[in-house]
Amino acid sequence: MKTQWIVVAHRTEARIYELKGRDAGLKLIKQIDNPEGRLKISETEADKQGRTGQSSRLGQSSYSAEEGPRQHSLRKFANEVADVLNKSSHLKECDEISIIAEPQVLGGIRSELKPHTAAMLKTTFSKDFCNIPDAEIERHVAETIGLQ
Repeated sequence: MKTQWIVVAHRTEARIYELKGRDAGLKLIKQIDNPEGRLKISETEADKQGRTGQSSRLGQSSYSAEEGPRQHSLRKFANEVADVLNKSSHLKECDEISIIAEPQVLGGIRSELKPHTAAMLKTTFSKDFCNIPDAEIERHVAETIGLQ
């Protein structure tokens, strides 16, 4: 029986569900919050260009002139989600991965996946499901990507 992880992600959070067989149903196994994703542009633009306000050490928490604070926050969050997926694939905690996420988040996660994790991708779908309650998520996922 294959174990599939289904990632539902948005700039403010990612929920990782596990599916073990057709009749098992989705089980929420991890939630990763990104409170910086909720900040308004005016709140993220308050610091000097090149710093997020958390560190003044060179090379830490900075972003380039081309990357604003929102993009920096999104990149860090996508990296965090990808790290969870990379570690789980390395530990063989799942056999397949499906990702449903808003476009920027999906692209960010995919770009940070290691080759062995990327090879486990069954489906990716660019859609925002994070405002859907857990009780309804299985129906929406089934309609979008199918369940095994």
